[in-house]
Amino acid sequence: MVPALLSIATAYLLGSVSSSCIVGRLAGNLDIRNEPDGHISPAIICYRIGLLPFLIVVVMDISLAALGVVVAKELTHSINVMMISGLAAITGHNWSIFLRFKGGLGTTAIAGTLLVVMFWPLLYGLITAGVVLLLTQKPGLSTALGIIAVSSTVFMRNGFEFLAGYPLALFVLMLLKEFQIGRLTETECQAKPLFEEENPL
Repeated sequence: MVPALLSIATAYLLGSVSSSCIVGRLAGNLDIRNEPDGHISPAIICYRIGLLPFLIVVVMDISLAALGVVVAKELTHSINVMMISGLAAITGHNWSIFLRFKGGLGTTAIAGTLLVVMFWPLLYGLITAGVVLLLTQKPGLSTALGIIAVSSTVFMRNGFEFLAGYPLALFVLMLLKEFQIGRLTETECQAKPLFEEENPL
């Protein structure tokens, strides 16, 4: 029980480390927490600073989530604890204890988790997502179809429904974060007056 709890807590803390905030500060003196759309993500780093910092953030995010799952594997040798630790890492990424429970959408953390739990299905999913993205230019659609491809591959290879449903469970965390950000953005827009009063001369 103790190794399992330690694994889950470690995964959450590793996921909570915001690579976007770290790289934003070091590479561009950018406080990404102040971005108006509420996203703390590699995409903002790419747009505001450049491609190289973006790639560094992606690699860091994937590595941190993957490390959390590897720790669980080494401490418990249990696929169930590994999967729960992956969920914890993504939860930390989306709702970081170091950022007052703000965070990103979890796409890179999902990739890091699946990299350890199911490598080959993840590869097929990434290929699917990449093709869809090139054809449609819609990141949300490409991510969704990539996740479906991962789940379908696992189901066809193993037939284990709980394993096949795991990528979908990770995707639900991403949808919850997107819904939360959308609600916060909508609330902020409603709080602002439609017309600002003119300053008296």
